[in-house]
Amino acid sequence: MEQTNKKVLSLILDRVNGLAKEQLNLASQMSASMNKQDAINVELRSYLESNSKTNQKGLVEQVYEIKEELSVLKTDKKINAGKIGIATAIFTVVGTLVLKLLGLIKFIA
Repeated sequence: MEQTNKKVLSLILDRVNGLAKEQLNLASQMSASMNKQDAINVELRSYLESNSKTNQKGLVEQVYEIKEELSVLKTDKKINAGKIGIATAIFTVVGTLVLKLLGLIKFIA
């Protein structure tokens, strides 16, 4: 009976050793994947974040600046549209007055 227990224990030990090797292999693969992902993350971060050493603007800062410039352009467009409206109103009033004065001059003459 001891021989049987010894065989069972040997089988269990072989299985545990096999599982340990498989776990080590999986851990190694996971570590390699994490290292690759870290390299990818560093590269992505270099595109997104500004680098003060090289004065390179990252995408986040560029988008912020573009939004600010767009806001200024929209405001300028509204101001210009208002100026055109006011100028049109002034020219209309002046033109009407000129035409009325010309009509009065013809009426008097």
